[in-house]
Amino acid sequence: MYLAMIYDAIGDYEKALEQARIGSARPDSQFRGPGLLIMTLAKAGLREEALARLAALETRAEYVARFELAIAHMGFADYERSLDHLEMACDEREYLMLFLPHWPMFRAIHKSPRFLKLVRRMNLPEPRP
Repeated sequence: MYLAMIYDAIGDYEKALEQARIGSARPDSQFRGPGLLIMTLAKAGLREEALARLAALETRAEYVARFELAIAHMGFADYERSLDHLEMACDEREYLMLFLPHWPMFRAIHKSPRFLKLVRRMNLPEPRP
């Protein structure tokens, strides 16, 4: 999944999608990343599949990490919805939030006042340009 994040960060969505599919299919993966797969599907132009997976994720009976939903919404450039989920993830104390300023998939919202307020609320360093 980390390779998927790297390819996404450099804008190679085809390779990002390939790696996200591989990572999400591995049963031994520590980070399956349904949100990352949805984000890369959307960015790779497979919007219908991404929307279907997002709908399935949002209606699952089991708990879905807000952080994953925030990542998924980044693929659609739905930054407000992504920030909503990040704020809920903070409230729920999801552990991945500890690295919030460093996750490359949130680069598009690094300068958002809501994002910066959330980073400060968590007493984390502000993201570097």
